[in-house]
Amino acid sequence: MYSRLVYNIRRYRSTISLKTENRHPRRLEHVYALDTFSGLGIREPICKALVKNFNITIPTQCQKALIPPILEGKDVLVRDITGSGKTFGIVLALLNKSRKQKVFASNSPIKKPCITNILVVPSRELGFQIENWIHMLLIDSGLPLKSIIQVVAKTSQQDENRQLDDLKNTPPHILVGTATRLSDLVAEGLLTFSDLKTLALDEADHLLRLPTKHAPLKRIQNRLIHPKPTELLTQKIFEQSRPQLVVSSATLNRALRFYFKDNEYSEDPIFVDMTQGTLSPPAIEHYCLLVSSKEIKNITSADFSDWHNKYNIKSFEERVQDFDDDDDRMLDSVAGAIELENVQSGLIFVNNKINVPAMIERLKQFGVTAKELVTSFITKEIRTESMSGTIFVAPEYTARGIDISSVSHVFILGMPSSSTEYLHMSGRTGRMGRSGKVITIIREGQKRSARSMFSLLNVIPIPYPHVQ
Repeated sequence: MYSRLVYNIRRYRSTISLKTENRHPRRLEHVYALDTFSGLGIREPICKALVKNFNITIPTQCQKALIPPILEGKDVLVRDITGSGKTFGIVLALLNKSRKQKVFASNSPIKKPCITNILVVPSRELGFQIENWIHMLLIDSGLPLKSIIQVVAKTSQQDENRQLDDLKNTPPHILVGTATRLSDLVAEGLLTFSDLKTLALDEADHLLRLPTKHAPLKRIQNRLIHPKPTELLTQKIFEQSRPQLVVSSATLNRALRFYFKDNEYSEDPIFVDMTQGTLSPPAIEHYCLLVSSKEIKNITSADFSDWHNKYNIKSFEERVQDFDDDDDRMLDSVAGAIELENVQSGLIFVNNKINVPAMIERLKQFGVTAKELVTSFITKEIRTESMSGTIFVAPEYTARGIDISSVSHVFILGMPSSSTEYLHMSGRTGRMGRSGKVITIIREGQKRSARSMFSLLNVIPIPYPHVQ
């Protein structure tokens, strides 16, 4: 067993360091497509619903590039900045694919609907949002919506039982779910994939979380022994069928692209890369404020420029501040920024370990009325309410893919767990070319981490005008 593990580790290291050019997915950067959804192959009733219910008349550049190859049945890997319409474009393409029917006997005309497409998402919130999109696209169609779209995710026991009943009684054209919930259904024998036509993985880097190229040997060993639910689910699917593969993320790196090829999930995928070296949407303004026990001050690019000259990094230890991300000083800072900015629609992201309902109660003491993003999605509140005048509080993990178009400000309390997560949290504003502001509030002792994060993302924080 040990020798087999060593072999797998060596194979993994070689996989993530491959440089053979002819093995790279075909890159598609320039788009030559019609400027209408109908020209891309989207059916006319859905085009009308896009205008009527979404006020969308033309596709984004990303959607122009990804929709045609998906409709043609080709494997597609998509990378573009947050807010470019990747997920929405994939949903439109899947919705327009023909419904596959299972024939019970070759001499019988009887056919039974089966699951044609599976879309794996990183969170239940994104799953519910996709369900809402499809409901809005088909609301005037007269079609039974449960036969088109269903979401499976861990919620309450009552909701999970309802999900199972719907799945058994009416297999949907598109099944959206989290990898954990889908894997549970497979283990219970409730899902089979022999008739599956398309597998789509949204926010694939988050779903798979591959170890980095220079990851410690122990981490690689643990990963081989304990694969992620998405890995197990993908393996199970490809054991039963060879569906079309669609993969997307704003941070779809090289190692991840090779992962699908080296595991023989895709032979010749098209790589739609629209980033052109840009990670963050250009219309977003980034600010970083440092809160100490005595003051609040700006952290800017100039503040970082001579960092290595001022300090000997090897001997330097940052002073750890004696308060946490949910301390009154942090909450007072974000409340002050919300008031100064006259924020009508905003998101406050906090560490995954922080109790969000408790924080919402404490924010009331500082004059901020907020709601919990997770609860709002589960109760379908966001589907029916206007977002104007609403501040939501959410843990970091919910940032992936969520689209609330009216959000003008994102507040991040404390250092994000990684630069990638910062990219996705900040990307909840400035969507579809709109402007937006991201204000990160960190504690003393986190300055060096902030410098590294912004440098890695090539993001330049600018001085916040209300702070000296």
